[in-house]
Amino acid sequence: MLASPWLTIFGRNLYLSLWIFWLPAFAIGVVLARWAGRRQEGPWLALAAFLGFLARFLSGYEYITESVALAAAPILYYSLRDAVGVGVFLKRAVIATGASALALALSLGILTLQIGQVTGSSGDAWKHIEFAIARRIRGDRSQLPPVYSSSLQAETNAVLAFYLVDAFDREAQEKPPALRWLLGRRHIDLIALVLAAALWVAVRAAWLPAERRSRALGLVAATAGTLAGVLAWLIVFKAHSFIHWHVNPLLWHLGFFQLGAALVGLAVADALRLIAVTARPPASQRGS
Repeated sequence: MLASPWLTIFGRNLYLSLWIFWLPAFAIGVVLARWAGRRQEGPWLALAAFLGFLARFLSGYEYITESVALAAAPILYYSLRDAVGVGVFLKRAVIATGASALALALSLGILTLQIGQVTGSSGDAWKHIEFAIARRIRGDRSQLPPVYSSSLQAETNAVLAFYLVDAFDREAQEKPPALRWLLGRRHIDLIALVLAAALWVAVRAAWLPAERRSRALGLVAATAGTLAGVLAWLIVFKAHSFIHWHVNPLLWHLGFFQLGAALVGLAVADALRLIAVTARPPASQRGS
């Protein structure tokens, strides 16, 4: 992740403002880390989700499925880590969902006012939103410019295949030899590594101590959620992904690879620990 060219390139991009993608997740995570299980948890969680998502929506709606998945990650992690039960998890999810929906409604209201100030008619806001949805998801191709019309006809499988086989760093061959092989991996290679780590943790969970097991399963759930957020954008907004092939690989780097790196590290550490325990001679032999 330290060598990620996608984060380096877009880290200074004022349109995307990468830090804002993590803001709702950080705000929710801080609340659950500090007030989890206390009486103040609900109001603070609602406030954190509302303000975090409001800042996110006021900065645009690109890759919103991954922002939502990132915000869900701390809810999944802390709920599993602390074994709070389904009821508490659902309560947290409902609070965060309701607060984010209010933030979305307020941001759309502000957008309507902005467009009205520019065009002189607040009714133009709906046309703007309708056009944005039509060219990204599904619209009347005859009413759209040719570039959007062709993207709407793209096959979902073809779009997904591109983002899976796309290289981590397309200019890896120009890097020093020590980094060339690593950065030349395809995204599917790294995804497979993360999924293998998730499988290892899931299988090993039954043999782990309770605290380590809950933390590990929480990390697996959070990582799976961010993967779902990326796939949701690539599938639901496939027309956008078909056109923005030079930008959208960034999606993998907005949370999934960060949590995936932690998950791989956890799996490797557990495997080494298991090897060390297995290779250790029995107590009777050590005594002799």
